[in-house]
Amino acid sequence: MLQSLGKVDWIGMIIFIPSVTAILVPFTMAGIIFKWNSPAAIAPVVLGVVGLVVLAIQQKHATNPMFRPGLFAKRVTNFSFFGLGVFGVCVNMIFYYLVVYWSGVRGYSEIITGLFLLPETITIPVAAIVIGITMRQRGQIRWAMLLGWPLTTVSIGLLYFLDTQTHVVVLVFINLLVGLGAGTIVSALNVTLLASTKREDNGHAMAMGFLSKSAGMCLGIAIGTAVFTTQMDNRLKDNEDAEMVAESFMRMLHGVKDDPAGQEIIVRTLRILWWICFGLSFLAGILCISCKYPGYYENGRAEGGPVELKHRESDSGVDSSSDRK
Repeated sequence: MLQSLGKVDWIGMIIFIPSVTAILVPFTMAGIIFKWNSPAAIAPVVLGVVGLVVLAIQQKHATNPMFRPGLFAKRVTNFSFFGLGVFGVCVNMIFYYLVVYWSGVRGYSEIITGLFLLPETITIPVAAIVIGITMRQRGQIRWAMLLGWPLTTVSIGLLYFLDTQTHVVVLVFINLLVGLGAGTIVSALNVTLLASTKREDNGHAMAMGFLSKSAGMCLGIAIGTAVFTTQMDNRLKDNEDAEMVAESFMRMLHGVKDDPAGQEIIVRTLRILWWICFGLSFLAGILCISCKYPGYYENGRAEGGPVELKHRESDSGVDSSSDRK
């Protein structure tokens, strides 16, 4: 145990955790506890960025770095990490603020709101399983990217049109598309991490992918909270009939169901968040689709034996002789 603990990059962890925390905290507090242009909001972000720069330097000289440099040698792998981060941002932001929409705009109870989230919570894992099996049968990854990113981007864009009068069937259909697209890309991205890294780095690649997705989920809530709080505060100040402030608005969603003006404010604010998700998904989709992907199998479909993932040394699609051997 002591030998294993001695191999842990403790210095990297000590630098990484407070640096990331320093960047995230202002996003959840600025605009509520202190102003965005105050030293309390700016200083932690600056310190966090400086900490990440120090971490990058430390990782180059660490004996057992927590972030292996080899993981970031290929464009397709880096874009997959970015795609998983965007997946975390969008999924968490959509789930979190769809609750606001169903409860605040449509006035549904907690149980009904949970039921209306099922189109995403069911289709994401189901789509991921189906796409994973299909990739295994076809021996290719790129087609899943070409299917998943456009579907995800378009379906997120359709969220912009949600309002107080949108038919429930339309809402469920849009949510189904979001779940199908998200499940497709998360499965394709995870497989890409395995196929584009060396076998000895597979575990580190998956861990880095999980970290990217988890960081994106944190950012999704932080960014959504910052935008929602700021926009609600501005909207409510411009609304003469509004008697509530942004800080207490989330706790008064049930009261908004009888206030058309309040519902309209929520809808307009949520549209800003949907645009953010749309833009991130569009950017990640362009980057991921532009890559050349390694094949899923070493020699096509294996017959009577275990299937090996193909490992490439570059994005050009040329196998190294050592990997072929």
